Amino acid sequence: TKKGLEDYTITQDGSKLFFIDGKGDLYYVKTPGKKEATKLDSKVSDFMVSENGKIVIYEKNGDLYKHNLKKEEKIVKDVSVQGVAPDGKIIYYRNDDGDLICWKNGKEEEIDDDVYILYASEDGKTIVWDNAQQKWKYGAAGGGGGGGTVTSITAGTGLAGGTITTSGTIAL
Repeated sequence: TKKGLEDYTITQDGSKLFFIDGKGDLYYVKTPGKKEATKLDSKVSDFMVSENGKIVIYEKNGDLYKHNLKKEEKIVKDVSVQGVAPDGKIIYYRNDDGDLICWKNGKEEEIDDDVYILYASEDGKTIVWDNAQQKWKYGAAGGGGGGGTVTSITAGTGLAGGTITTSGTIAL
């Protein structure tokens, strides 16, 4: 492209490169080998790609689109994409009111309201904090690895319950 690269992502297997140029045009190119990029759309502000590279979810003029590399489908108006399951079949987005919505098979389900940001897991249910990278990411919950031992917890100001050393309850 002639205007520079604004954002890009490479599929997990390295077979495709997706990018937005300086004009807001969304492209993809098969790698390695193919030199000519295929334009998917214009005026794109943000995008996410399924792990297999078969589905691209993107924002354009405040609306959310799903593209299967052959045709686009407008999903919903006035939203911000937050997460896409690896197969591209589950999409999480926020509407203008800050509500978190799960879109699956053309149906919407409100998950929560006043949500700032979310990263969804492969199963569409689990998010974990990656302390090394200092960000939320897909992953399995639990598994330990934190190390250390908690010996007591004390209820702070405004909480009832005192100090707990084995088991107990803290209440407002």
